[in-house]
Amino acid sequence: MIEEIRIEGLGVIEKATVPLGPQLTAITGETGAGKSMLLQSLSLISGARADARLVRYGHEACRIDGIFQAQECSDVCEQVEQVGGVVDDDHMIYMSRHVIKGGRSRAYVNGRPVPAGVLAELSENLINVHGQADQYRLLKPASQRMFLDAYAGITEDITTYQHAYDHWIATKKARRIWKEQAQQREEEKQHLIQGLDIIEKVNPLPHEDNEVAKRIERLMNSEDVRQALTATMEVLSGNEEGAVATPDATQLLSQARNAIDTVAHIDPELQQLCSSINQIDYLLQDVTQSLASYLAQLDADPYALEQAHQRLSELKDACSTRADNVDELLEWAEKAAKRLHEIDNPDNTEQAWNLKVDQAYQDVITKGQQISRNRRKAALDCEKNVNAEIHALAMPDADLFFDIAPLETPQRHGLENVEIYMRPHAKAPRVRLSQGASGGELSRVMLALEVSALRKKKDTKDAKCPTLVFDEVDAGVGGHTATIVAQRLAQLAKQRQVVVVTHLAQVAAAAHMHVVVTKQDGETTVKALDTNQRVAEIARMLGGDESSQAARAHACELLEQW
Repeated sequence: MIEEIRIEGLGVIEKATVPLGPQLTAITGETGAGKSMLLQSLSLISGARADARLVRYGHEACRIDGIFQAQECSDVCEQVEQVGGVVDDDHMIYMSRHVIKGGRSRAYVNGRPVPAGVLAELSENLINVHGQADQYRLLKPASQRMFLDAYAGITEDITTYQHAYDHWIATKKARRIWKEQAQQREEEKQHLIQGLDIIEKVNPLPHEDNEVAKRIERLMNSEDVRQALTATMEVLSGNEEGAVATPDATQLLSQARNAIDTVAHIDPELQQLCSSINQIDYLLQDVTQSLASYLAQLDADPYALEQAHQRLSELKDACSTRADNVDELLEWAEKAAKRLHEIDNPDNTEQAWNLKVDQAYQDVITKGQQISRNRRKAALDCEKNVNAEIHALAMPDADLFFDIAPLETPQRHGLENVEIYMRPHAKAPRVRLSQGASGGELSRVMLALEVSALRKKKDTKDAKCPTLVFDEVDAGVGGHTATIVAQRLAQLAKQRQVVVVTHLAQVAAAAHMHVVVTKQDGETTVKALDTNQRVAEIARMLGGDESSQAARAHACELLEQW
């Protein structure tokens, strides 16, 4: 329930505080006084798109604060806490919207900055605004269908159906693309097979290209290597060729060992040095053998360089257009094998795709048929309740019907189109609501739909929105019908907080709180009226002089009826 709206710098309103009663609050005033700004303020704190043009001249920003009592809206309190707001034991929720002159806006909930979308989510369970624009939307079949779905309480079922429908559409699209890419897949398959065959024949090993490249470099410099190793061997093993024999490193090391061995028994440290010389001797012998083996390999295969070049060429050819090196080629082969399996997978055939589409379609039909049954059942119940209401609203011969027409192909909204038809009287044909209802009748039909929907929600314990706001729902209505409209609004107010912007004296008289909007010298003021002030305002609304005794007497008579 809204306790109060505070407005500053919005349109024609400099500053105003709008108190709202717990039952029926009527907002009245001359045309152009600024009543629409009150509705605009409610829209802004409900998350509507901000417009910098709403900022009053001379102000840098406008500010709207809404104070809500949410004791019966535990879900909303939980939402506020989820975004970081603190809700005290009094269950008060403070929603604020600041629109800055430059066009930006800021939103707050219980002092916590939030995106404007959060206000919209919260307001869905706090306030429901019905304006003349809603009446025109009611003329659209899509809006009529959504009203019936909300009445039936199948909004979540519709969402589930739409997921199934989207999956069906996506599966059909995927199948179409799969068919269109048949030639491309076949070419890809042949490319993969050819590449894998080449790799299988070459049979590369990890890092092999690097190892072969190193071998080639070594073989290409084999003569330099041979000369260097030969010289090394001569130093280590002696020069067996030539006229002068030179001692080798092994002989010299042996002489050193024999020399120190004669005194090693004198000192343990000398024994350790003798042991180190022995280790060097063993290592020297090992190095000499390795050098000899390496030299032997250089001479073993005179065609080694040619073979290495040939192997490297094979590896490069295998990598061509597939990878930069052998390791990447092996990765490509692994991925190619997986992709080839995907292409030849039994689940990737036309028969398999047709089965997927059929299963998705059947899921759509199953969920859609359940929705259809619920819609038809709800339509009968809604027709009964709405017709009772519109008969009471001075349309005794009119009847409203839901036309539910099956579709040949499922659509995202279901398996049928829904549209409201109306029969003005028993002998008249059924026509679309847009063709069969005048402006005043449409206002009453909308009110009847709202009353019926509210009663349905109450019966199903699914009433979530505690505040209903009507913007001139009584447009085009007068006389006795105006009294009946006032009665229906008062009836709604027994179950919900109702705020109505009205030009009807009968409706204003039925209100439990009366707020008047006045404009003087370009500035709008808003105030709640006491009993005497209400008499004067209702007398003015009746078209008489508010100081006229006759007009005041008529106003008092209207007030006494409530």
